[in-house]
Amino acid sequence: MDPLPEERDESERRSSGGAPPKHQRFDTETVEILRIALENALSQTEPYQLLFLRLVHLHSVKQDHLARIWGCNPGTISRYMKAAAETINRLTCRYVKVLDAHLELQWSDFEAICAQYTSLLHGEAGESE
Repeated sequence: MDPLPEERDESERRSSGGAPPKHQRFDTETVEILRIALENALSQTEPYQLLFLRLVHLHSVKQDHLARIWGCNPGTISRYMKAAAETINRLTCRYVKVLDAHLELQWSDFEAICAQYTSLLHGEAGESE
């Protein structure tokens, strides 16, 4: 019988000397399900919010700089980015359940998959990088 996720996490921490476990490898079917779910969520996110997320997280543009360009307060940019992240999280999780009702993924799994397959954030499926 496989250990419970909490037990697996604890045993991985003990075996790695207390360091956080490395990202697990995800099978191609799981990555494809996440790609489809992300595409769905991204297509339903306000374009300007998505633009801010991509500029800050993918291109390292500072939020203060974006606020000056857009003539608004940095808090406004932050709120737009938070709203986009919440929308993407909610819609991605919901659509994964539509695609595979038995697949159990947490948001941390999505983050790990996106870290492993950074092309997903650019709207591409591909090999891990």
